[in-house]
Amino acid sequence: GWKSGSNAQGNQSGGGKQRFFSGPRQEQDEEQWNGSEKEDGSRGTEYKSVRTLIEESYLPAALQLGVDYTLFWSLNPRKLQPFVKAYENKLKAGLENANYIAWISGIYVTYSIASVLNEKADYPEKPAELFPTEKSLREKEENLSKLFAAHAILINKGVQEKD
Repeated sequence: GWKSGSNAQGNQSGGGKQRFFSGPRQEQDEEQWNGSEKEDGSRGTEYKSVRTLIEESYLPAALQLGVDYTLFWSLNPRKLQPFVKAYENKLKAGLENANYIAWISGIYVTYSIASVLNEKADYPEKPAELFPTEKSLREKEENLSKLFAAHAILINKGVQEKD
């Protein structure tokens, strides 16, 4: 078990250097390992040993983060931090993506409602282009140019009729 002669780095007092979580394996006579103290002063989950804490808590969490099983045993908590940060960034990106998809859905719902309430409003015939190509940008610019020219003709015609 994890004896009181061990320091936080896994070194045995009077012994050679060992990796962080690799204290001596003695299944018998392991000391009780209590989880960390919570804000209300109570203790968290109690583990039979540090080994049990690692196998039942840290290892499953690391595997969920995407840390390889073999790699996990060569890491210490400080070296696990980049994996935690990467996982948090991945979750954040997923939430931002879901939010964007919900926003796009809202646009389509708006088109749908508008097409029901107003005869002049049409629901799009094809999905919105999310990543425009150079060709589609040029076509859009040409269409806007034609639309502007049409509006200019109408405005000029209205001005001429008033004269």
